[in-house]
Amino acid sequence: MEPRNRVLATAGAIVLLVAFFYFVTSTITKTTGYFVSDDTINKLTDFEACLNEQDINLYINSADSDKTLREIDAVEYLDYAKIMNCYDDNKDCVANRVMTFPTWIINNKKVEKDISVFELSDNSGCRIN
Repeated sequence: MEPRNRVLATAGAIVLLVAFFYFVTSTITKTTGYFVSDDTINKLTDFEACLNEQDINLYINSADSDKTLREIDAVEYLDYAKIMNCYDDNKDCVANRVMTFPTWIINNKKVEKDISVFELSDNSGCRIN
């Protein structure tokens, strides 16, 4: 095969592969609603990035911590908080004089109740997007 024909055949194969992958990803997106892209994976919102930089501690006292944590108002942002279960180990609770549960300590400010996402925003100084 001539070099010119090889180049044309290779270029044609590349075009076909790109078209095939575009068709497949487009079909996946239309069918599932999920994008096939690295841009949408592992990106924090500005609010989450700000929370990640704060000193956020949540104190609970429960034999069933999973159930208790599911009942927290700001449950979707618990990944940005250090969770202390005083039922299992009360050293930090005693040291911080935590007697009411749940208690949040956000940047050294104690809030002795469950808080909403908006209160988390106010106490952390992070703006909700």
